[in-house]
Amino acid sequence: MPPVKATAIPNFVVKRSKGIISLEIPLEKNSSFEQWFFIISDQHFDSTHCDRDKMKQDLETVVKRKAIILSVGDFFDIMGSKKDPRSTKSELRPEYLKSDYFSCVIDDAVDYLDKYAKYIAIMCQGNHETAIIKNNEIDILHHLVARLNDKAKSQIIQGEYEEFVRVSFVSNSDNKYSKMFYLNHGWGGASPVTGGTIHHHRVAEYVKADIICMGHLHTTQIDERMYWEPNNQDTVLEKSQLFIRTGGYKKGRVAGETTWETVKGIKPKPRGGIWLRFYWDCLNSNLACEAVKPTF
Repeated sequence: MPPVKATAIPNFVVKRSKGIISLEIPLEKNSSFEQWFFIISDQHFDSTHCDRDKMKQDLETVVKRKAIILSVGDFFDIMGSKKDPRSTKSELRPEYLKSDYFSCVIDDAVDYLDKYAKYIAIMCQGNHETAIIKNNEIDILHHLVARLNDKAKSQIIQGEYEEFVRVSFVSNSDNKYSKMFYLNHGWGGASPVTGGTIHHHRVAEYVKADIICMGHLHTTQIDERMYWEPNNQDTVLEKSQLFIRTGGYKKGRVAGETTWETVKGIKPKPRGGIWLRFYWDCLNSNLACEAVKPTF
């Protein structure tokens, strides 16, 4: 892996166009060009079990690498309201033990992410955020994104539960090298045998994208599928589809402590996101990409 570069803000423009989010990045066709992405999900930021030390470490690496963050849902845990049947006051962080619970969580998240907001391109909804909309009629992610964009002058796009994202690398000659991302927070569970890999095969049946990013299961996976696609020039092209599953930051299974995961028999899960490094391959004169698992 190449050495970490000096700190700077990543250069990108992100906007929504109809059903697709477009993200443009300037490209330099030389051996020194690289652009890191950090795919992240299931931070469960406000949970007492959120591994904030690990998350802080990863976000500082984002700054060093000038990485662009794509957050694929469940940034919030947000299960502590009095109307939530899962609420247990003993599991609330002390700073949230107030009557304006939602406001406290949002304020804390804004303060925490302020330094990193300009590195974030997209924050998608997860099942925890959509449950709050359904049961409490508040879009907590909307308030977070709006506050961050106002305070930090960032350009974060609030994503839905699933999104297509076209990432275009644009050179000085106006040549574009594009990769289509498909973001989906995810659903269901993961069996001990498949670990959720079967979801990749199911999604690949109906989604045409270069990179599929999912979360929800709190497992870490990098999988690749190859397929053939004939073009209009009667040439058969060999293409690749990369599948990424991010682990999250919730320490659900804790030794010596009875948690929901303990009762359900759910094993300890890995923590952290997945890194993508795009770089210019001088040998083949093309844009290349490598996926890197989190470090511990």
